[in-house]
Amino acid sequence: MKVAITEMLELDAVSTKTIEKLGFEIIRYPLETVYDGNADVIVGMHLPKETIPHDLKFAQLLSAGYDHINIELYKEAGIPIANGRGMYSIPIAEYCLAYILNHYKSIPGYLKQQAEHKWARLNQNKALDTAKVLILGTGSIAQETAKRLNAFNAQVDGVNSNGRSIEYFSQCFALEALDSHLPNYDIVICTLPSNDATYHIMDSNQFGLMKNDAIFINIGRGACVNLEGLMTVLDTNLAGVVLDVFETEPLDANHPLWNHPKATITPHASFETSKINDYRLDIVMHNLKRFAEQTPLMNRII
Repeated sequence: MKVAITEMLELDAVSTKTIEKLGFEIIRYPLETVYDGNADVIVGMHLPKETIPHDLKFAQLLSAGYDHINIELYKEAGIPIANGRGMYSIPIAEYCLAYILNHYKSIPGYLKQQAEHKWARLNQNKALDTAKVLILGTGSIAQETAKRLNAFNAQVDGVNSNGRSIEYFSQCFALEALDSHLPNYDIVICTLPSNDATYHIMDSNQFGLMKNDAIFINIGRGACVNLEGLMTVLDTNLAGVVLDVFETEPLDANHPLWNHPKATITPHASFETSKINDYRLDIVMHNLKRFAEQTPLMNRII
């Protein structure tokens, strides 16, 4: 069997030997390319959109999202695909916690005062153990975020498609009821995927419903937020926004959000961690073993 693995995934001697012992011949392909050669398995971020590579029997994505994949093409052909659910959950959860604490503990204000050699208490710090947090989406990233916020004794509620109960959340609401709950929360975090139901789900009306001293974080998909809608209320509503993803990336260098005092912008980097290759490799190795042994795959989406 042949497995084509993107160079994004680093393989050491141990992992290489393990893969070969499973009966695979390893083919490496460049990071920015889409592999369309012959292979039984493809491991990467992207897949061909028009035709399925000859001999392909399984594809392992290194992304949690799969809206960039022509799912119907592979579904019709009966080719199983697994995503990278869980690969990025821990670092993204840590990112959320970092920026919440950054805001709640007045860190930007004190850094500004340090630069000015100014000694003065701001008296603006907030207590995270009294915060009410609403996380849009209750998947792996949301659960890891909720777990960490629970350690600070914050109240963490979730929103999913039907309001079903999920571990680490005090309670969950259906997505269709979002507007009625937004006014009740101090922190709103979006972890939603991109689909018809979530497109621009956060618009001027939703941001207008939030508390004036609330913060909003988006580490889900950029298309969940209508930036123009956000800009219409940001001057008068919300205490701050932290945006790691955008509908169009990179964000236009001339967009006014760059210079807005309430905005923190990062370049789709919330997943970054020194352990990222370990997290990716763990799932890839598990699924290559399962494929070779013909046992059920982890994270199978089709």
